[in-house]
Amino acid sequence: DDIVSNYRDFAETIGIENFTAIPISGFKGDNIVQAPSTNTPWYNGPSLIHHLETVELAETAAQDRSFRMPVQWVNRPNLENAERAARISANAAKLGVDHLVVKEGAAPEALDDLREPDVVFVGGGLSTKLLDWIFANLPTGTRLVANAVTLESEALLAVAQAKRGGSLMRIEIAEAAPIGRKRGWKASYPIVQWSVTL
Repeated sequence: DDIVSNYRDFAETIGIENFTAIPISGFKGDNIVQAPSTNTPWYNGPSLIHHLETVELAETAAQDRSFRMPVQWVNRPNLENAERAARISANAAKLGVDHLVVKEGAAPEALDDLREPDVVFVGGGLSTKLLDWIFANLPTGTRLVANAVTLESEALLAVAQAKRGGSLMRIEIAEAAPIGRKRGWKASYPIVQWSVTL
C-alpha cells in the first residue's frame, strides 16, 4: 500500500490520473501471465499480460506514443536451431514476453524486413559478411554488441575492433566444483565481447 500511495503522489505531479498497480516478479513470474500468484495472496487483480491486453486507452493517438521495446531473435535454419527457436518462444510465452519476435533464417538476408534497431546483439553466427552488412545498412548511432567464444570469431572481433574502434573485452567465469574430496574452480569458455556505436 505504501508503494502504491507513493507512486500515486508522484503520478499526480506528472499528470497521470489513473493507473493500475500490479505486483510482479520477473524472477518467479508472479502475476505476469496468471494472477493471483500464490506468493501474493493479498492481491486479487489482473495479471500484467491480461491488463495490457484489455486496458482501454484514453485516446487512439496514445497508441502511437506508447512505449514498446521490440525484441527480435534471428536464428539460422537447421534442426538444432529450430529446437532453440521453439524453446525461446515457449519461454517468452511462459514469462509473458508477448513482444518477442523469433525469426528463423540466415543472417543477414533474414534481417531485410525488420525495423531498424537501436541495439544489435550478436551471440553466434558471427562473420565478416554479417558485420559488413550491419555497418552498411544500419543508421549511425546504432549500438553493436558482438560476442565470440571460438578462436575464429575472436579473431574476427579483434580485426573489426582495430578497424572500427569500440571496446574489446574478455570475460571469464569459473564456478566452484568438486575435485575429489575438495573443491576447485571449473572454468567456462571465455567470452570476447566487442561493443561499438556505429
